[in-house]
Amino acid sequence: MTGPHVMTGTPRILFVTPVAPFPADSGGAQRSFLLYQALRRLGEVDTVLVSARRPTDEALAVLRRDFGLKEIVEPHPGTFTLRRLDFGYGPIAVNVLRLTRWLLGSRTTLFRSRRMAARLGAVIDQGRYDFAVGRYLWPLVQADVPARLPTWLDVDDLESEVWQSRADEAGPGWLQAYYRRIAASYEQAQRALLRRMAGGWVAKARDARRLARPDLRELPNIPFANYPAPAEPLRHVAGDDGKLHVIGVAAFDYRPNLLGFDWFVTRVWPRLRERFPRAQLDLVGKLVDADVAARWAAVPGVVLHGRVPELPPYYERALFAVAPIFQGGGTNIKVIEALVYGRCCVVTPHAAKGFEGLEGLFEAADEDSFARQCADLLAAPQAGLDLGRHGARSAGERFSFQGFARAVEAVLTTAATSTQGGMSASAPQAASAGASTPPAGTAAATTATPSATTSAASASLGDPA
Repeated sequence: MTGPHVMTGTPRILFVTPVAPFPADSGGAQRSFLLYQALRRLGEVDTVLVSARRPTDEALAVLRRDFGLKEIVEPHPGTFTLRRLDFGYGPIAVNVLRLTRWLLGSRTTLFRSRRMAARLGAVIDQGRYDFAVGRYLWPLVQADVPARLPTWLDVDDLESEVWQSRADEAGPGWLQAYYRRIAASYEQAQRALLRRMAGGWVAKARDARRLARPDLRELPNIPFANYPAPAEPLRHVAGDDGKLHVIGVAAFDYRPNLLGFDWFVTRVWPRLRERFPRAQLDLVGKLVDADVAARWAAVPGVVLHGRVPELPPYYERALFAVAPIFQGGGTNIKVIEALVYGRCCVVTPHAAKGFEGLEGLFEAADEDSFARQCADLLAAPQAGLDLGRHGARSAGERFSFQGFARAVEAVLTTAATSTQGGMSASAPQAASAGASTPPAGTAAATTATPSATTSAASASLGDPA
């Protein structure tokens, strides 16, 4: 790490994120947007986007104007090689993928990239920042940001939790052992690398315990509808067609969402449709896979709407929502979003993580219980809508932007106070795990102007994290 830097006056903050805060059309982008807005309350914020995908010219103009975008840095090419192989390149590619992950574990993503460190180092030298705030662990590790600046981390999705959830779903056998090995590798690396961070936040309290970092503060995902002020529950608008609408909102191209909704559409929904012929499942969100889209659209009562400019009209006619998610990390924004709009949500135990104690959630762990919970809500629509309104009150209190911003401020104001007094803001140091750069291609291993930015961001498409 470079020598200690003492803050004077308004702090200058470097925000490093792999998910752009605009357009806020996914759960990950919305969290980037909200975190940026909270940081703006504390000081001057510049953004570095770590992404291989360049924003559109329109988005780039907004990012530069409203989010202080200074640089777009491509991640090391090895980072996403394995992820590309994960999406259907045949059995040979899958076997290569599995062998590589088995051998390298967390080093497929958590390694130091000399090129990235040099690019970020140049930005840091030019900007004279007081500290950095980063989303996700891997960009900070690859760019070696903690070696240059005191760094606070928004943990959000834990890779160890993602892999462990896959192991839980796989059941006994070699595939479960494979997933558990990767999860254990990430668990160990996460704890070691977090020692280099000055502090930060987790999406749910249990993650801090899992990381053995009780100092990490809970920063729950909040529905975008609650920015900047809490949303009001939506009244139910019954259509003239007499249909019983159920809504599912997600970025369906995200693997955990795709697998979960495929299970619901093909195995649970036909049972409900047989009992309730007027039931209609409205799926809202991006789905690129044409084969999956055609297969889902062929199921009676299923309507795919794709990306939509506004969600409220779809929630208004819905009786309740579903979140059939069995894998992934972090928390599912789609769950709390439904409650804020005044709609109950039928969820898996995995999707309910981080939302314990809220009214209006109905847990179901298997096909029979999921179908039963949905059928009960379809059979008594008004009772479900009443429960949804109660859930909206409890969700609005716990998951507001004001609370989100306070959680950010509580951590960073303490840091700013200590450094203003002349103390070093240096983050704790520890040996860097996986500090070598892997061979290219082998993967050794998101205040803006409300009128322009917020309106364009309001087309929430679910949680891709």
